Amino acid sequence: MNINRRIGVITALILATFLLPLGLEANEEADHKVRYRKDLMKATAAHMGTLGCYMKGKCQLPPKVLKRAAHGIALMGRLSIPAYKSPTPGATVKTTSNAKVWAEWNQFEKGLNTMVERAQALKRAAASGERGQMGPAMGMLGKTCKGCHETFRDKKK
Repeated sequence: MNINRRIGVITALILATFLLPLGLEANEEADHKVRYRKDLMKATAAHMGTLGCYMKGKCQLPPKVLKRAAHGIALMGRLSIPAYKSPTPGATVKTTSNAKVWAEWNQFEKGLNTMVERAQALKRAAASGERGQMGPAMGMLGKTCKGCHETFRDKKK
């Protein structure tokens, strides 16, 4: 092997040694963002589950807990906007979010803002602890979630 070829091979190995970890760090960052998004949605689902339990009469909860659950949904919506703002093409973590989130960002962001507004309305209704007052607000919030899921989420396999 001639000297120029050896230098080229050595240079390539040195570059690969330093550049490969940079690619892994980018994937790790993307994976972290995806996990965070999934955690936000899981927390939202947990709050919805708490409220759903109460609304179906399967559990009794004081208004303070109901208000906190609704507040938690509003908070998750607010946190989701910056969490979803940038796509994560290098992520290796599986997600059901589809590319429409970023292709139709304005619509997605509007959905999250609507989620926040409707969760705040539910929080106000929950202050009474009366299912009759909470029902319409809960229904509107559920429709908001469903609308985004139908458009921006792939079906789980």
